[in-house]
Amino acid sequence: MKDYLMRTLFFVLLSSFMLVACQQKDENQQRREELRKVDQDVLKRPYKRKE
Repeated sequence: MKDYLMRTLFFVLLSSFMLVACQQKDENQQRREELRKVDQDVLKRPYKRKE
């Protein structure tokens, strides 16, 4: 019985950790896409030389 409880607890902790890791990865991906969009906007903007 104790072995079963320990195994269940282990799997619950593992799955919650994986879920958090996946959420973190998604946030990083969104941030990276936003930064890439900003870079594209900057590149498209006409370059003005300061006189």
